[in-house]
Amino acid sequence: MSQNDVGPYQYTRFHPDAGTAETPTRIALMRPADVAADRFARAQEALSAVSKWRLQPEERGTHGFVVPVRMVYDAEAEPSRAPEVALSKITDLQAWLDPMLLGAVAYKPSAFTRGDLGRVPVAVQMAPPERTKPSGRRRVVALLDTAVADHPWWSGDPADDRFIVDAESVPKKWDPGPRLEPPSNRTPELAEQEGHGTFSAGLIRQIAPNARVLAVRIMADDGTVYGDHVLNALQWIADTSEMVSGDVVCLPVGFRPILPADGRYLDWLAEVLGVVANKGVTVVTSAGNEGRTDPVYPAAFASSVLPEEFWIRSVGATNVDGDDAPAAYYSNVGQWVTDWEVGTSVVSTFPAVNAAATPEFDLKGTDGERGRQTADPDDFRSGFARWSGTSFSAAIHAAKLAAGKDRRKR
Repeated sequence: MSQNDVGPYQYTRFHPDAGTAETPTRIALMRPADVAADRFARAQEALSAVSKWRLQPEERGTHGFVVPVRMVYDAEAEPSRAPEVALSKITDLQAWLDPMLLGAVAYKPSAFTRGDLGRVPVAVQMAPPERTKPSGRRRVVALLDTAVADHPWWSGDPADDRFIVDAESVPKKWDPGPRLEPPSNRTPELAEQEGHGTFSAGLIRQIAPNARVLAVRIMADDGTVYGDHVLNALQWIADTSEMVSGDVVCLPVGFRPILPADGRYLDWLAEVLGVVANKGVTVVTSAGNEGRTDPVYPAAFASSVLPEEFWIRSVGATNVDGDDAPAAYYSNVGQWVTDWEVGTSVVSTFPAVNAAATPEFDLKGTDGERGRQTADPDDFRSGFARWSGTSFSAAIHAAKLAAGKDRRKR
């Protein structure tokens, strides 16, 4: 790897004299067994001998599969030897990487794709799809996404039978750790992926109202998704009693392997997906919105040669519903995409927010006449929006599985 490598990982070349107390910490990943092993101690000793940098396992968060290890700068520390490039001294650890998956971000149309305006407010005059009392347990869809906001479509549910269950509130709760905490100084503008989880949950409510959504927060409102959160969330799903055989995971994120270290991450991702599959849980992934053919993972695992019980679906988007409909212009395509659902201009629930943007034209009324204005582009106080992307195709497919509407046999 060189300093100019570009890919789904953020890479920072490390030099022992390059840090300050304000330097952002870097993250490496280790398997839990490795933290207790001698390699961590050896790496810590080698690093502290030549620099002011120290290793610190992240204390908060659910570390079911990997443990994020921070490299922090200690301005008060004194190295015992002359500085040198310490990376050569800590070969027992991963390279210093922030493993970050690229969220399957919403489709942003251009002049060549007129007709879809992306995330815009809409008014929906419709009551939420009714839920009926099931004869047995409700099937669960684990939604690995941004947080799901309160909404009238589910806020009136009885406490013992909620449609939305926050994974951070169950007995053996999911804890993504401090890196996904909302910023204290957030701007009044809508973040890139704000409302994404709420929108996906509403799609599931429309198709599978008798299911239950387990909201597992792995994505920040700006679309940031860290690789360790994905691995650990999948391991948490395999471990938790909240999900059993027949349930579904909706995972609307993906990345393309580019750097050498991506191979290790792919190995880990395949391993933990196998653990989930062995529990009998189907994982539904989005194909991504770049309009390309090269594989995106974890979606591309769906076309791999895998044991029959390894149930994973990769879902691309169409503009209209129908098995023979062409793919949407923005959707990734390829033999690795196994299923297709409508994903363009779908309407669903959204947090009731009115962000910073204002109407383009606002004409004040005179002489008692009513004023006129164009639509406010980010006034979502109606609680609904129109949006496009393969993320929502994946949510629709996951909902169909939960409702027993699978179009193909497993």
